[in-house]
Amino acid sequence: MANIFDVQGFGALSEWNGQFSSVSANQAFQTIASLGSNSVELTVRIWTAGGATSTVFADPAKTESDGSLLAGFQAAHAAKLSVVFKAAISSLDGTPTSRIAPGDVSAFFASYKAEIVHLATLAQAGGVETFVIGNEMSHLSGSQYRSYWTDLISAVRAVYHGELTYAAATDEAGNVSFWDQLDTIGVNTYPPLTSSSTPTVEDLVHAWSEVPINPYYAAAFQYKSPVDFLHSLSEQFGKPVLMTEVGYRSIEGTAIAPGSWTASGTPSTSGQADAYNAFFQVWAAHGGSWLNGAELWQWDLSNQYNAGGFSVMGKPAAAIVSQYFHGDGIVPDLTIDGSSVADLIDLGRGDDIIRAGLGDDVVRGGAGNDVIVGGPAVAGSLSTTTVTLTGYGSVVDGIGAQAQILVNGKPVSGLLEFMPATDPSGYQTFTVTFANSQAINSVDINLANSAPQRALHIKGIAINGVELTPSDGTNASSPGTFDVYVRSIHFDTSNHQDWFFGALTDNDTIDGGAGNDTITGGIGDDTIDGGDGTDTAVYSGTIHDYTISLDGTKLVISDGVAGRDGTDHLTNIEFLQFADTAISASGFVANRSGPCNGVSLAIQTVDSAGNVTATKVSHADGPRDIDNYGVTARDYVSQHIANDPSGHSALIENYRAEGGDTFVFQQASGHDILNGFRPGDSAAHDVLQIDPSLGIDYINRSAQIVGHDTVIDLGHGAYLALVGVATPLTSHDLLIA
Repeated sequence: MANIFDVQGFGALSEWNGQFSSVSANQAFQTIASLGSNSVELTVRIWTAGGATSTVFADPAKTESDGSLLAGFQAAHAAKLSVVFKAAISSLDGTPTSRIAPGDVSAFFASYKAEIVHLATLAQAGGVETFVIGNEMSHLSGSQYRSYWTDLISAVRAVYHGELTYAAATDEAGNVSFWDQLDTIGVNTYPPLTSSSTPTVEDLVHAWSEVPINPYYAAAFQYKSPVDFLHSLSEQFGKPVLMTEVGYRSIEGTAIAPGSWTASGTPSTSGQADAYNAFFQVWAAHGGSWLNGAELWQWDLSNQYNAGGFSVMGKPAAAIVSQYFHGDGIVPDLTIDGSSVADLIDLGRGDDIIRAGLGDDVVRGGAGNDVIVGGPAVAGSLSTTTVTLTGYGSVVDGIGAQAQILVNGKPVSGLLEFMPATDPSGYQTFTVTFANSQAINSVDINLANSAPQRALHIKGIAINGVELTPSDGTNASSPGTFDVYVRSIHFDTSNHQDWFFGALTDNDTIDGGAGNDTITGGIGDDTIDGGDGTDTAVYSGTIHDYTISLDGTKLVISDGVAGRDGTDHLTNIEFLQFADTAISASGFVANRSGPCNGVSLAIQTVDSAGNVTATKVSHADGPRDIDNYGVTARDYVSQHIANDPSGHSALIENYRAEGGDTFVFQQASGHDILNGFRPGDSAAHDVLQIDPSLGIDYINRSAQIVGHDTVIDLGHGAYLALVGVATPLTSHDLLIA
C-alpha cells in the first residue's frame, strides 16, 4: 500500500554546529527512512541577543556551518528522504520566539532577510525540496508586517526555486498575513485535545473533530474543530497544508498541552502511543488532497532520548508510526452528510459514504471504496429544517443551562438542558426539526434559565448541515463567541434562505479518487471523474436504460450521464463486473471537448460461445472526442471475442459514420476494436490520437492490413483493430498528443 501522506517524516533540530554532518545524524536518517518516512525536516537555528534586539546572526557554535548543512542535505537524500529545511530564530536570553519584539522593526527584518536569503541559497545548492522561511514568530507575522515578509519572500524566490512555506504556531496560523505568497501553509499542529490525563483513543479521535473546550483555542480556531480549521485555511488561500510539526511527549496527559516542553506528567509510553494512534486514524481518514502530510516532532540526531520526551525511538509509538507510514494502519470509514448549500468535501483513505446534499458541491473521495451521492434524484426545496446544537452548560441548584430555539420569534423546541463537560467527549448534542414556513428571517438560541454562575457554552450550531460561526450572529452576552450567560444568540437569516430551503442549483464536481467507487451525480449538471479503480456511475433517472449481459456479468447502461438531468461529463468511469449481479453504470463515453455530434456507440451482447446476440446503440449530438484508455478494466464496453474467449476488448463504433471524430488511445493493453473510422484528408475525416509514449513510428511499423481491416499490434498481446480500413494510415489519420 502507498504512503499514508505525500510528505511523512520526522523533524530534527540542530543543537550544535556540525550535528547535521555527524555520523550519528547519518545513522538517524537511515533509521527514519526504515520507519517508512519519505522526508525529514531539518531545523537550523539563527539568533538574536535578546527579545528586543534588532540584529539577527549565525552563532558559530550553535548555528550549522554552510558545509555541515550541505553535508546533511546530501546524507538525507542518500537515505532517500526529501528535505524540508526550516530556519528557526531563537533568542540567547531565553525570550520565547513568539514574543520577540525588536525595537527597530525595519532593521530587524533587514538583518533577518540577509540570514534567510543566505540559507535559501544553500537550500538551492543542496537540492532541498521545501524551505521554511520562519518558525512561530507570532508577534511579527500579522498584517502590519506583511510588506516585510513579501519583500523577504521575493528575495528568497530569486535564489531558491523549490517550495516555500512558513511554520506557524498552532494559535498563530489564522493570523499569518502572507499565506497567499507561499506555496504551502505550514502549521506546527499542537491543539489541546483533552483535560484528562488518561483519555481513550476514541476520546482523542473525537476531539480532533470538535471545537476545543479551551476558550482561547476555540477562538484561535475560529470556533471550528482542528480538522475543519486547517481545512478552512487551505480553502481560504487555495494552498495545501503541511503539518511542519506535530508530536506528543511520552507522559500521561500528553494531549492536554501537546506542544509543551515543560508540562509535568508521569512518564507513559502508552499515553504517547494512544495519541499517535488517534492522530493517524483521524488524518488518514480526513486528510484529503488538501493535506500534504506531517513531520513528527522529533528525532534526536544523536539517537538518544529521555523517558518523557517527544522522541518515539525505542517506544511503542514507533511501531504505530511505522505501520501507518508504510500504509498498513487502520483507517476509519466516514459517513459525511453535506449541507443544503455548496460544500467542499475532500477526504482521505477510508471506505466512505458521502451524501453531498444540495448545492454546487466539490467532492473528492480520496483512496478507498467510496459511495458518493452528489445530490437528490428529484429537484425540490427542503420542506423541513434541522437545527443541531452541541455544547455543555453549568449547573446551578441542580439544574443545567436550558436552551430553547426560536424561529421568527416563536419557540420550535422545548427546553434543552446542557450539563457540564470536561472535554469534548462530554459534549451533548440536541437535534430539532421543524416545518419550514414561507420565510425564515431569524433564529435565536435563548438561555431560558439565566442565573448567576449559570452559563451555556455552545460549541457548534448547524442549520441543515450549514455550520455557523459567531460572526454569523449577534451575542450581546459574550460578543464573538457562542457562550451565553444571559439573553440569546441572534441570527438574522433574511439573506440566508438557502440555509432552510436549499440551494437553487446542484451542479457537482466529483472525483472518486483511487478505489472502487459508486458515484451518483443526482440532479444538475455534474462533472464526474471516477479516478483509479473499478468505478460505477449510477444513473438516477429512468429514461433510455437497458441491460446487457457479458457471460453472467450484467451491466445497466444509461445514455451517457450519471445524473438525472443536465449536461454531465464523465471520465475514468469503469464498469464494475459482478457475476449474476445487476449494477448501474453510465458515462461509457468521456466528453473531452465540446458538445456531442455524429458519434454513436454500439454495444454488442456476446454469449459464452462468442456469438453476438444483440446490439444496442446510443446516439449523441455535436462534435466530440472519445477516449479509450486501452486498459481492460477501463474500456468503455467489455465483450468476449469469439477467437479469444479469455480476453476482453472495447468496441467503439461510429455508427452513423459521419466523421470528424477523434479517438484517443493512451495505453497499450487490451483488444480494442474501432468501427466506422474514416481515414483520409477530407474535412470529415477521423483522427486516431496516440499517446506520445506509444510513438508514431512504432504505430506505422506495426500496422498491418488484414483483409478489410487495419490491425495495429501494440505488443504484449494487445492490439487495436480499425474495422473496414484497408488503406495505409497517413499523417492526416494520426495525431501524437
